[in-house]
Amino acid sequence: MRVAGRTVRYPQLLVVGLLVLLVGAGLWAGVTSADAFGAYNPAWDGSQDARTIVGETDRTVVVAQETGKYEMLDANETTAFVLSPTSDYGPAAEADLRNFVRDGGTLVVAGDFGGAVNPLLSGIGAGSRLDGTTLRDEQHYTESPAMPLATNVSDDSRVADVDELALNYATVVDPGTGSTVLVRSSPYGYLDANGNEALDDNETLASYPVVVAESVGEGQVVVVSDPSVFINTMLDRGDNRAFLSSIVGESETVLFDYSHAGQLPPLVRLTHLLADSALALLVTGLLLLVGGTIAVRGLPVSVPVPWGRESPSLTAVTLDEASITDLLERRHPEWEHERVRRVAKSINRPSENTVNDE
Repeated sequence: MRVAGRTVRYPQLLVVGLLVLLVGAGLWAGVTSADAFGAYNPAWDGSQDARTIVGETDRTVVVAQETGKYEMLDANETTAFVLSPTSDYGPAAEADLRNFVRDGGTLVVAGDFGGAVNPLLSGIGAGSRLDGTTLRDEQHYTESPAMPLATNVSDDSRVADVDELALNYATVVDPGTGSTVLVRSSPYGYLDANGNEALDDNETLASYPVVVAESVGEGQVVVVSDPSVFINTMLDRGDNRAFLSSIVGESETVLFDYSHAGQLPPLVRLTHLLADSALALLVTGLLLLVGGTIAVRGLPVSVPVPWGRESPSLTAVTLDEASITDLLERRHPEWEHERVRRVAKSINRPSENTVNDE
């Protein structure tokens, strides 16, 4: 097969194809994540779509690996999301979030049955807590009663354009003092305390809070009893997409806090490192410059010289026309003498008949 004027064999094409696939797979693995609720996870349980939606306007989207990012942003113009943290924040990190909210920021904390959310809410000064018991609804749901539709929505502007919220194995929120309940389940919701997936005599039908907002300092904390509201597969169910947009509101910056939940993809982490560190950017630039130079010119070749001895100098060997003629006649006996003479003469030009003998 000829490609761009060159003959290419099929085994060569196969090797090139495999290399392209390997490089593509490596790049894909480097920029995507498999972590649940991950901002770079395109699968059903990731939140990549949420990150894309809030970034479709002129907003700035920040994905934080550390809580120090909070103090670098204008709190009054920022909404931050903490989705199902897998580890406790600790006093120092909690202080970063607490200062952010008290300075006027909006912090959306979404969880269900994990143990890290309630300690975080306590650490930032919020009074609301997650109950931790599964909410079910036998009347209003999508695929099953364990995926209820929360249909009791307040007329608060923070949930504008939201008529129902689609949940997925959610719990409920115990509101703190002075909290505002934004969304409740339908009146047919109940807490499945014993986990038998049935309404028992000791379980009560009621409209349970699933989204609660409360003021902390100059800002607010919004507690959502199900982080699945924001995952890719759930955003187009109910009015979940409208809920995301309403909660973000007019914020100029949206921060996704993954400082205590999973890891960012390798290439994304590298990008963040280069953006945050001038030294890392300089070192990377120098490495790329050196690597590019080596790729173009090749590695320098040096000849080791024994200690105490001088390196032998290169000698120049000059071939005259007679020597070239003799060499050509022995190499090409089938050539006519006149042809040999013309070739020898063309070779024996000034400054072109000298070679370095190594």
